[in-house]
Amino acid sequence: MEFTTALCADCNSIFDLLGTGLGGKVLNLHIERPSEVVSSVPQALSPDGPWIWWTSNGVTQIHFPHRSTQNLSSTANSCRLCKVFNSAVLRFNEESPQEPALSIQPFLHLQINPRGGVKLTHLEFHIFLDETPSLDFGTLEVIDLLPVQDATDLASHTELTSPSVDWAWLNNCMTTCLNCHAKCHQDHDENFLPTRLIHIGKTSESPIKIVDTTNASRAEKSKTQYIALSHKWGKSEFLNLRSSNIHQLSQEIRVNELPQTFKDAILASRILNVQYIWIDSLCIIQDSDTDWQTEASKMNKVYQNSLCNIAASESDGPGYGLFRQKDPSLWTPFSVKFRTDFIEDDYLCFHNQWHTVRDKSPLSKRGWVAQERLLSPRTIHFASPVFWECRELLACQVYPSGDLLHNEQDLSKLWPSLGSLIHLQDALDMWENLVESYTECSLSKPWDKLIAFSGIARLMQFILKDDYVAGLWKEHLVRGLLWHIKKAPGGVTKPYKHVIKYRAPSWSWASIDGRVDLFLSRFIENPLIIGLHSETTPLTEDIFGQLSGGFIEARGKLFAAGDLDELWDELYNSNSIDSRFLGLDNDVDCGETFFLPIAKLSNVPGYGDSLFYCLLLTHAGEHRAVHLYRRIGFALLSEDGDIAESEFLCPGWSKPPWPQGGMETLKLI
Repeated sequence: MEFTTALCADCNSIFDLLGTGLGGKVLNLHIERPSEVVSSVPQALSPDGPWIWWTSNGVTQIHFPHRSTQNLSSTANSCRLCKVFNSAVLRFNEESPQEPALSIQPFLHLQINPRGGVKLTHLEFHIFLDETPSLDFGTLEVIDLLPVQDATDLASHTELTSPSVDWAWLNNCMTTCLNCHAKCHQDHDENFLPTRLIHIGKTSESPIKIVDTTNASRAEKSKTQYIALSHKWGKSEFLNLRSSNIHQLSQEIRVNELPQTFKDAILASRILNVQYIWIDSLCIIQDSDTDWQTEASKMNKVYQNSLCNIAASESDGPGYGLFRQKDPSLWTPFSVKFRTDFIEDDYLCFHNQWHTVRDKSPLSKRGWVAQERLLSPRTIHFASPVFWECRELLACQVYPSGDLLHNEQDLSKLWPSLGSLIHLQDALDMWENLVESYTECSLSKPWDKLIAFSGIARLMQFILKDDYVAGLWKEHLVRGLLWHIKKAPGGVTKPYKHVIKYRAPSWSWASIDGRVDLFLSRFIENPLIIGLHSETTPLTEDIFGQLSGGFIEARGKLFAAGDLDELWDELYNSNSIDSRFLGLDNDVDCGETFFLPIAKLSNVPGYGDSLFYCLLLTHAGEHRAVHLYRRIGFALLSEDGDIAESEFLCPGWSKPPWPQGGMETLKLI
């Protein structure tokens, strides 16, 4: 255990607050006004900061001055905290090479007891594109450092070095979960097995082969446990199941023909006392569209009924293996001394890598993985460090009790009975959060956009009790239409490239490649289109999978937008707009365009009191005397018809209500 940690002067000043008067100021405020929220008025502890931001319930934030990223690489060699900062900045710059990070800002979080006492809860830091942004400038990334006062839970886990895995701890997690976690047993179907499994046996001497479970008896199904592997396919060739080798692989799979990740997953499964494993590339016939469509429609059941999901979180492909842990000094605990005018306490800090593993690891960027992680009752994330995630516990091998990681936002597993535990509004919010996260991922085959998310959609249909239409819900169509391309860091988002192969109607978020934002959907005051009717045409019998067509028919008020190319160029080139207020979905030629207001929004934080969300449409023909339109983007208009808070006005604009005679029936395709 490392009990004395050398920090640089800047990092040491985060914890050494002698002479600032911090303790008295914080305690006096919470004693005199314990329930008042005063976070909008920071108080400087010195002329150049840091600043105290007080909030209610005894929680206080201390914001420290911004630090340039230029010196982090040199100080990282001698300062543990700078090493963590620098690692995050390097990762950010890899993802955004055109706009590298220029500064960071640390935030220290404290819990105040009005009866006396200050306890650190965590340290976070934000990464900025500017060197001296204002305090309310939007942050781009948050990484937690969680101070821990009680070192007993950490003591036996701090000497781990790559690529060590604490198998005893993992087996204990599994045993505890199986014996004690009621939620982790809910909705398990004992009569389900995937069509094919890989039999791996108990030891390295056991033969490995594909087995067909179609004719398995109910007794055999109920006692057969299997592990499902999540891995990134990568670009290299590796062994997979095909029509030409299915007979051979059903007799024997030679271990030396398997990529390293598969070998490691088999080893892990045996250590966990499981004799079967499901691997997509070896359990679905890769050159059979029929088999692929059939098995893809069962994906929710495959993961939901697995014993556990093994995630090769830090591997870029099957050849990289499970055990690719990074520099242990980035996540093993280190000590700091917190000092104020009247407090001196020692804390152990460890870099909480959970959000990095969940959102930033190579595997997390693969579109199919979203449902693989969420639907399985348990997941072991082989990362740095190793994480255990089930429906009731999130823990890592460095901090095995998981207390500091245990909160509702982090425990994000999905299962049918969850619907009885949450309200409809919460379920819709959860769906939209899932869509936003999913659209940040990539797919090697973009036309898999809907089917790669179909397992989650099936489960959410059970929870919402609603009809699914191309990524939206029939009873909440207007809400589902309020998506737009997510704002890129530091500026306006240009439209994505036009999708050539059809996969969804233009009004669905699944019709584009790229990140979408559904934030505005939660601020609808009232819808502005009526008489909605929607239909989709599935490519197969699976309504959750690939589509060949779809439409929404409605009555609404259209406003001619004129030549949008000219408007867009002027707004974009003058930098008088950001993509929260106007955006194009792709780079197709617009031609004649229209605004279709579909909802009035109110009380949107950072946007204004009253706005009208409009679809940008282009004419797409006529069918049975009804005009057809395609979505090409969106715009927010003010009550006066200002387009995207600019000086441009919508031609002929009038705000609702509109007379029925001024509205028309139209069909969005």
